[in-house]
Amino acid sequence: MFREMQDIICGDGYPCFEISAVNADKPPLLLSQIKDRVNQFEKVGKTVIISNQPYFYKKAELFPGSAFVIGADTAARLVNPKYYGGDYGNMLEILLGCKNTGCTFLVGGRNVDGVFKVLEDLEIPEELKDMFISIPMEKFRMDISSTEIRKRQGI
Repeated sequence: MFREMQDIICGDGYPCFEISAVNADKPPLLLSQIKDRVNQFEKVGKTVIISNQPYFYKKAELFPGSAFVIGADTAARLVNPKYYGGDYGNMLEILLGCKNTGCTFLVGGRNVDGVFKVLEDLEIPEELKDMFISIPMEKFRMDISSTEIRKRQGI
């Protein structure tokens, strides 16, 4: 849904949303922004977790055995060595640690720079492929950015 907000299916099978107040690519959210985003889910009775963890390997430690629902754009960043000091081996080691917590990533397609991308369009290292599960396009496709959703909702 929102880039800073991830759907999580916790290890016990309980679905919830997670808002990270800190994002690896953006400035930290203001308290008012967090409140606005939590508010929209409270109205419909959804559970929201607020964390300060911008990195999935840390989220995996906090929520072992969980399935994180992410977009293909986020999946591409997860396996990009740029986010690991430019070191492919470091990226692999960190994500294997994440995998060892029992976490998985359910990946939905995303419109990236005018092109709809799905998990199958990404180069996932062989050692990590079983950690990423594609959500079929017909079950999950939303050609709108999180920024546009927030603008429409006045958030």
